[in-house]
Amino acid sequence: MIRILYAIKQGFRCRWKIRAFARSPESTVKNVTELTPERLKHIGVTHLVLDFDGVLAAHGEPAPRLEANQWLKKFIEGWPPEQIFLFTNKPFGERLAYWQRKYPAIEIISGFPKKPYPQGLLHIINTKKVAPEAVALVDDRLLTGVLACCLAGTQAIYVTNPYKCLWRRPVQEIFFILLRFGERLYWR
Repeated sequence: MIRILYAIKQGFRCRWKIRAFARSPESTVKNVTELTPERLKHIGVTHLVLDFDGVLAAHGEPAPRLEANQWLKKFIEGWPPEQIFLFTNKPFGERLAYWQRKYPAIEIISGFPKKPYPQGLLHIINTKKVAPEAVALVDDRLLTGVLACCLAGTQAIYVTNPYKCLWRRPVQEIFFILLRFGERLYWR
């Protein structure tokens, strides 16, 4: 409950920044597979942070979708894997095992408060000694990931068409569809 109140309060405070991210062609993609190392370098990004649910896979899945997995393998060819991070609110179980097996060089950011709290992003900024604007988080939620970016001073890449799997988790996916719809409606 405290996290929700924090998100609402900070979301209102940062509403103009969030609106700008949500409307900017440079800050939005339909899908993570649209991102290229060249595009990120063009906007000054040196460290990429990926959300998992909605960005690499549908909610609750242990592994990325096939096309997201293929994209990540290709992306790593042009980007140092030690400058890519996974920042998920659920870094455990099958998901953690899969990630450590397939992408051992990509650091998993865990042990910090969930987004929208900015501590996970601030940890990357401080430990890697990079400017906040050189870090970008790819996320499908305005009031969690994009808000965390506003609070940490990093860039946000907002995914407008996140991965979903209605037949496996209909209640959970419908909840997030409605949540995203409400977020977009609020920031129009």
